[in-house]
Amino acid sequence: MANLRRAYGLPSRHARLRAAGLLTADELARQLGVCPTTVKLWGRRGLLRSQRYDDHGSRLYGSPGPDLPGKWQRKPPPPPSRSTPSDPVR
Repeated sequence: MANLRRAYGLPSRHARLRAAGLLTADELARQLGVCPTTVKLWGRRGLLRSQRYDDHGSRLYGSPGPDLPGKWQRKPPPPPSRSTPSDPVR
């Protein structure tokens, strides 16, 4: 397949996906302010659109748009800090 692609001057799948605006995990992580592992996890969970581009399972990710997943989205909020005084009980 690679020989045909080169013989006819066709771009690789990676080049076509990049031209379509897909980003690497590192690039998208920098954009979203999270680590690349988080981007990969969100991709596996279906929160981000991703496309495989080789036989090794490497992926490129689409920008999430307005419905951006948030870090700690599915975890409960942390308990309130004990250092701040709470309202007195009446």
